[in-house]
Amino acid sequence: MAGSDQAFVQARANGRKDITVSGYEPQIDRVMAAANVAVSKGTRKTLFELTQLGIPSVSIPNPSTRVDRFRSAHFPGTITLDDGVSAELLARHLMESANRVIAPARYGNAARNCAGLILSLRGECGDETTIL
Repeated sequence: MAGSDQAFVQARANGRKDITVSGYEPQIDRVMAAANVAVSKGTRKTLFELTQLGIPSVSIPNPSTRVDRFRSAHFPGTITLDDGVSAELLARHLMESANRVIAPARYGNAARNCAGLILSLRGECGDETTIL
């Protein structure tokens, strides 16, 4: 699943028959849930989703995006690879990741924290304000 990077990833696959590159997938959560391990660009949203599902991953952040490299290193389920990634290194980390068990993240207080924030904002907006 390459999204908008489909043409780039397809070119890098170099016509290999054992690699399938797809573009945008509206139900990516189903693909993620079916995976044993994922390779990602190490973006925050994707790593949160993989962590929530308990899917181990290998991240290869864009070299020009330092923030993704920094963030991906703080997700317990991912191995972040830096510049100079070789096929052998990636394969080794994929095999290691496929054998790791990652406990799905639980953000149990997220709804409560969100509700508290909404209620605090309502006080600032006045009692007559409806917050949708």
